[in-house]
Amino acid sequence: MRAVVRWLWLPVLIAFGWSAWVLWSRHAENAEIERRAEQKNAAETRKVLEAVGGEDLKILMFYANPSVVQRGERGLLCYGVSINAKEVHIDPAVDGVSPSISRCVEVRPSKDTSYTLTAKDGRGREAAQTVSVHVR
Repeated sequence: MRAVVRWLWLPVLIAFGWSAWVLWSRHAENAEIERRAEQKNAAETRKVLEAVGGEDLKILMFYANPSVVQRGERGLLCYGVSINAKEVHIDPAVDGVSPSISRCVEVRPSKDTSYTLTAKDGRGREAAQTVSVHVR
């Protein structure tokens, strides 16, 4: 019995070493997977920020739908501005306008009208774009 107990430490040591190696290698593999996921997430975040204007003040879209309306009918002015826009207004004045990456507001022009969307950021920069709605 003493001989068995005397050599029992060797398989225990081998089992402990193997278990430690497995745990360490899985930890290293998980760390690499997390690093790759963070890089992918950062790249996707940059793409999204660029799509919604990035650092620049931009009018992402501004259009009339439809661009020709019958007298008394409603139309929509749809617009989107970059995420750093702090103020937005449309001239002639239209209700319900505020900074957004995608919004439509209703208009009922009585004659051909050109609408100008102006966006301002916190640094005093300004961007403007004009669209026309024709009335039949």
